[in-house]
Amino acid sequence: MSPAMRRKPAYDAVTDLEPVILVVDAPLVLPARKDLPGDTLPEFITCVRANQAKMQYGSG
Repeated sequence: MSPAMRRKPAYDAVTDLEPVILVVDAPLVLPARKDLPGDTLPEFITCVRANQAKMQYGSG
């Protein structure tokens, strides 16, 4: 997350780090209200882009 949160991180997470062990393998879920159009991710993205000013989101 550091590269996404810092303008100039002290390292390049892709080239400077080496994986040692897999700690967790968990699926990512994108829950949305039932009344939003789009049954697939591309359809949902199209809806969000068309209605950006009205959309809200939450993040842990």
